[in-house]
Amino acid sequence: MNTLASILDKIFSDPMLKSYYVEAKVLTIYPEAVGERIASISKAVSFQNGILVVRVTSAAWRNELNLMTLQIKDILNKDLDENLINKIIFR
Repeated sequence: MNTLASILDKIFSDPMLKSYYVEAKVLTIYPEAVGERIASISKAVSFQNGILVVRVTSAAWRNELNLMTLQIKDILNKDLDENLINKIIFR
């Protein structure tokens, strides 16, 4: 009989499955990590190869968030307990 740990080890040994899990984790924590105000004007839409893409409601907010990139990246990486996010692109 397989234990849950052995099943999870098999799943996460597959790079593709692990990348889906990591992307889901990043996208899921984004709203809480950045707070209600920023989450109300932006949405994390994808995460691949260390790059987080965030859709923003306006150009003015995009400019504001670009100025906050380092702080947002640090908050997200802290909440993830590892440095997964290398770059954030606001669109």
